[in-house]
Amino acid sequence: MATIEKKSSGRWRARIRRTGHPQLSQTFTTKAEAMRWARQAEVALDGGAHIDGGTPAPSYPAQPPLAGAPAVGSNGPSGETTLGELLALYRDVESPQHRGAESERWRINSWLRDVKDGGLPLRDHILCLITRQHVQAWITTRLKSVKPDSVRRELALLQAVVSLAMRDWGYDDLPANPFQQARKPKAGKGRVRRLREDEEDYLRRALDPQASLPDGIRPVRSDRLLHVFTLAIETTMRRGELLKIRWEHINFDTCVVDLSEMDTKNGERRSVPLSEAAVNALLALGRKRSGPVFPTMTADSLSCSWNRTLRRARRIYAADCKGKETEPDPLMLKDLRWHDLRHEGTSRLFEYGFEFTEVATVTGHKDVRMLMRYTHHRAANLAARMRADPEGGNTRSGD
Repeated sequence: MATIEKKSSGRWRARIRRTGHPQLSQTFTTKAEAMRWARQAEVALDGGAHIDGGTPAPSYPAQPPLAGAPAVGSNGPSGETTLGELLALYRDVESPQHRGAESERWRINSWLRDVKDGGLPLRDHILCLITRQHVQAWITTRLKSVKPDSVRRELALLQAVVSLAMRDWGYDDLPANPFQQARKPKAGKGRVRRLREDEEDYLRRALDPQASLPDGIRPVRSDRLLHVFTLAIETTMRRGELLKIRWEHINFDTCVVDLSEMDTKNGERRSVPLSEAAVNALLALGRKRSGPVFPTMTADSLSCSWNRTLRRARRIYAADCKGKETEPDPLMLKDLRWHDLRHEGTSRLFEYGFEFTEVATVTGHKDVRMLMRYTHHRAANLAARMRADPEGGNTRSGD
């Protein structure tokens, strides 16, 4: 992949790193010259040429350009802007207009970090030098650390950024969107993660200042996150919705939270019924006439607190196992995300016997197929219901 950087001397250095080839690096008077050399060198490498490091700027004009590649050295904006610069512009100008602004901002900020700190490898690449092959290589590498659905979401955001720039921001000198041309990984089967037996108990102990804990583990000072945890399961609200609740949205007489004034993820206005446990959790937070229910809590702070809670719950579990002289379950409290609490709450609504339309009223799902992804009955619970059936479950005598 090629990177173009300006040196303190004012000259421009083009650098190419490829597996199986020595690093190529040349310095030029102008940025256009550096870009032209980088593109020509990459075309030669794509054609199977082997160039020694330190080779002077090659004469490759006879090499055909890559399909869809813009003319290198043009004065268009795609030849003067790095992907990182475009991402920062999108974050500051476009993202605030989206319902998922906070998530987009977090993702883009992570990409803008140094590569060694998890940043996007293509961050410092000039837009017109990024090819489909570059994007495909990034996808292949990324799939080694995250799941296909995560890569698909990241690719969709990158594609949206470049498409918007080409359509509305004057980057029409870029003839093709390399992120749109890349081959997407196949969609996964969907995440299936419910709270396993005893996991909720350990999480509540980790969140409860009054909990009885093993020696060496101090209780938490505040029960605020314990009540947020309860609300997440009982209301099935998304994290962003939960953190935006205001006291004036809550009707304690009818036990309903009105989200009609809130920008929900899918734009659906809805009212969420409150269970007795949810009402008690809200009252425990200290009821007020108006204002945000969680004035100091942000998505980032909630994520950090959740990760600390998981580590704490695992310590409590490990200490209990040691005291009982039993082998800890390696899957206990692992791979558990905050969003899984919404999944858990939704599945419980179905287990309580609510119909699809009733559950959709609570969760805000518009599509039954999407709602089905959140629905996973426990086999043990279904078996218990079958045993409780006086007719003996599905089998009928004489059938």
